[in-house]
Amino acid sequence: MTLAKPVLDSDPGTLSTPRIRYSTTERDPAVFFVLLAGSARSTSFFLSKNNAEAPFVLSTFHFILPVMFHVVLFQPEIPPNTGNIIRLCANTNSELHLIEPLGFSLDDRNLRRAGLDYHERSSLQLHASLEAFRQKYPENKLYAVSTRGTRTYTNANYKPGDVFLFGPETRGLPQTLLDSLPADSVIRIPMKAGNRSLNLANAAAIIVYEAWRQNDFV
Repeated sequence: MTLAKPVLDSDPGTLSTPRIRYSTTERDPAVFFVLLAGSARSTSFFLSKNNAEAPFVLSTFHFILPVMFHVVLFQPEIPPNTGNIIRLCANTNSELHLIEPLGFSLDDRNLRRAGLDYHERSSLQLHASLEAFRQKYPENKLYAVSTRGTRTYTNANYKPGDVFLFGPETRGLPQTLLDSLPADSVIRIPMKAGNRSLNLANAAAIIVYEAWRQNDFV
């Protein structure tokens, strides 16, 4: 069976639901389904007539991968951290959102080096403010991650579509923002007493993988 290179059929406005198109000359749609459908959450098959000998040739295969989680970095400052989180999001089917102003350019070589070749496999959106992000995703449950939280991150029940908000590396999330959220929406990662904080990319990985584990790594 021969597959053409997958093509991303999307635009910046719909990156949260990219549609991947494959082409094949496989004559048995069932074979194609077995090979590919395991990685697709939503599938659509397009059958076309070819000739009398192979009347049902599967010409294209579309599938949509819904975003598992939304990772939001509020005014991030250090390029390699964001680059590592780009890689994290690409590997967990999460969408990354950056709240401006940023402490770096998206063309920063350190950011790109940390993200390796995962930039093309990830979905990233820029937002002028946190309010602009919330207007776009008003129904999604938001968890703010902070050392000032009282709820341990393992005590929350995460669902697909949940939002994880992280503050800038040198100062964390504003207290006024934390105060505006319900107490059970501010979660923390336990640390040794007296220590200040974890690396941002490490903290994001801990939270996202716990949330994904709770959803059976689907």
